[in-house]
Amino acid sequence: MPIEVNSADRRQQIGEAGVRIMREQGIAGLTMRAVAEALGGSTSLVTNYVRNRTQLLDLTLETLAHQWDTQLTQLTGPPDQQLRDAAALAVDWHADSGPAVAVLLIQILAEKTIDPQRLTTIHRELDLLHHRFDEVVRAADVAEPDAAADLLYLVSRGTMLTLVENLGDWPADRLTRAADHLTRLLGTSSHG
Repeated sequence: MPIEVNSADRRQQIGEAGVRIMREQGIAGLTMRAVAEALGGSTSLVTNYVRNRTQLLDLTLETLAHQWDTQLTQLTGPPDQQLRDAAALAVDWHADSGPAVAVLLIQILAEKTIDPQRLTTIHRELDLLHHRFDEVVRAADVAEPDAAADLLYLVSRGTMLTLVENLGDWPADRLTRAADHLTRLLGTSSHG
């Protein structure tokens, strides 16, 4: 009798395996076979839920974005500390999913044609990132919260591209200093 498998759970396992492979081997190592091996099965274990490499890239990106969003929603401490931590996350593309997210996004966006549904998924993930920044700056009572959220978002996206272009010139400590400086510039209405 076949084993019952929850499709959502299996897709989550595939996405998480994709993330691990991206971190360990880069985008070139992210294949259906590599994911199947990471899950301890044959490629049909993957292809029953993800039809092709394009869908595997998309699922991996969604998983990375979800992990990053989880980090943002779990910030603790006073609002001004959460703002500093959010700014640090905005530029912390060296840690965990950082370079993987940047490389994956650029790989997807560099394709000759992008399926409109795929582009919608990317925009949804990026809109969620902007929304999280908006929540943090409003909680910190930052003057001009719309502009502050936009700045964090643009700094985050710019950092992604910069790291792909020239990783060696932007070590984590340099990016962290820039993020700290940005939060001081943003200040808060009640504290700054």
